[in-house]
Amino acid sequence: MELISKDKYIQRDYEEMIANGVAPQLAEMLALQSPPSCNTDTRFMSGEWGSERYSHQLARFPGDPDARVSSRADVLRVAKERGMHVEGSGFSYTPPDYGLAEDSGTYEVADDIVDDAVADIVDEHPEAARDPDLRENLKTRFSGGIPEEE
Repeated sequence: MELISKDKYIQRDYEEMIANGVAPQLAEMLALQSPPSCNTDTRFMSGEWGSERYSHQLARFPGDPDARVSSRADVLRVAKERGMHVEGSGFSYTPPDYGLAEDSGTYEVADDIVDDAVADIVDEHPEAARDPDLRENLKTRFSGGIPEEE
């Protein structure tokens, strides 16, 4: 079943309508409460999806001249150039690598996570409490590194 909304109630209504024989396009319009309309750039620029909103979202800094848009095509062009996700009235773009962070190989793990792991190990193996490097080795391992051998 096609996902039309992340809102579980809207999605549920959509799926129920289709299960009851409503055409998918009509079910989508009814579930989203979005009647058919003329979706021109003029309407796009004057409505809630207007240029000011997208110029602000696409800007790298206040007043960024490259983020000024005058059409939906401009929004998509800037989003593609900058690898940004945009979604609006009649358009959507998600870059291929959207949401994937660059893998630097290591990261800083939170101290409470390391402390909990140390406590779990010591509970199970009390002799591990004598290892002066236990905490640091766990922190290194949890951060994507390999603990140094002595």
